[in-house]
Amino acid sequence: MKSCATTKHITVKPSDTMVEYKIEPEVHEPSEYERALLSINRAYNAEDYDLYEARIERAARKLDKSYNQVEDDATDVRMFGINGS
Repeated sequence: MKSCATTKHITVKPSDTMVEYKIEPEVHEPSEYERALLSINRAYNAEDYDLYEARIERAARKLDKSYNQVEDDATDVRMFGINGS
């Protein structure tokens, strides 16, 4: 899974006594796999384990990954967040 580091852009406005900073975080659109993992974990958090397993199977089939890999990645997202932090 791709890690997403946040890059900050700083705009400095010169003045006699004050400096103004504007910080704009980098926008990250989640990949199809990240969206699938978030969907899987919504089912887990709702304690709908049949739906949880069905979403894992669908993501594994659609994205050509093994069931165990998708389940492990979904668990990692629950534990560490989508960016691994």
